[in-house]
Amino acid sequence: MGEMIGVSCAGCGFVREDTVGVGFAGVGQELCICSRCHHLVLVDVAWGRAGQPVLRARCPGCQRFLRRVASGAPCPVCDGQVVVEVRGMWD
Repeated sequence: MGEMIGVSCAGCGFVREDTVGVGFAGVGQELCICSRCHHLVLVDVAWGRAGQPVLRARCPGCQRFLRRVASGAPCPVCDGQVVVEVRGMWD
């Protein structure tokens, strides 16, 4: 099952909406962020044995490993803090 998420920054008005997670088809994506250049990237993921996504993607800008975006991450526009909200579920 997946989620529809919204990522926003109150400082600059940045807003992005994506669908993340995995459905019955076994296809999964996660919205990830680069800790160095703050790019947000929607990446395909492999699902581990514990049911958690295994991220192996690298940033297209600086080639560092990406991590899953979460509230408090730096905004890709102004370096403020983003808020990640679950806005719905999908399957």
